[in-house]
Amino acid sequence: MPASTADYDQLDTARWLAALAVVLLHCAAVPLTRALDHGSVDWQWANVYDAATRWCVPVFVMISGVLLLNPDKQESVKRFYLRRARRILPATLFWTVFYLLWGP
Repeated sequence: MPASTADYDQLDTARWLAALAVVLLHCAAVPLTRALDHGSVDWQWANVYDAATRWCVPVFVMISGVLLLNPDKQESVKRFYLRRARRILPATLFWTVFYLLWGP
C-alpha cells in the first residue's frame, strides 16, 4: 500500500521530535559525566532528561527502516549496500582523517 502525504508528515513530526530529544540527551550528558556533580540537583535533573529521551535513537532506526524498506522496490542486497557505501564511505573517511589529525 503506497504511503500518503499524511504518513510522511507524521514521520517528519517523529523525526524532528526525535532530533530535539537527541539534543536534550547530549546536553544532559555533561552534568551526568562530571564526578563532582554526582547526586546534586543538576545531576538529578540531567538524569531525568537522560532517561526521558532514551527513546529517540530507536525512533530514528525505525524511521530509517520505514523509509528504506519499500516493498514495491525490488533491489538486491549487494546493490542496496553499494549505493549507500558510495555516499557514506567518502564522508566517513574524510571525518576520520580530520579527527585523527585534529586530536592530541
